[in-house]
Amino acid sequence: MPIAKPFYAGVHGGFWFIFKVSLYIYFFMWLRFTIPRYRFDQLMRLGWHFLIPLSIINVLLVGVALIAGAYFHLHGWDCFWLRLPRPSWRCWPRFLF
Repeated sequence: MPIAKPFYAGVHGGFWFIFKVSLYIYFFMWLRFTIPRYRFDQLMRLGWHFLIPLSIINVLLVGVALIAGAYFHLHGWDCFWLRLPRPSWRCWPRFLF
C-alpha cells in the first residue's frame, strides 16, 4: 500500500523553481542595468573589426584540424585533449614532427 504524500509535497519543488527563476531575473536585470548600451555604430565596428575576423579564423582552424586529422588518421575522439579520466597526450607528439 503506497504511503500518501502530504498536500504540501509539491510546494518544495515549486519554491526552488520560483527561487531559481527569480535569481536569474535579478542577475539579468542587474547586468543589463549596469553595463551601458552600445550605439549602432559601435556594434557595427565590433562586428566588422572583431567578430567577422574571429569567425574566419575559426573556420580556417577547423579546416586545418580536419585536414590534420585525416592525414594522421585521427577519427572521432582519438586525440581530444579534454577526454577524462585519461588525457590523450599520446597523440600530441604526432603533430610536432
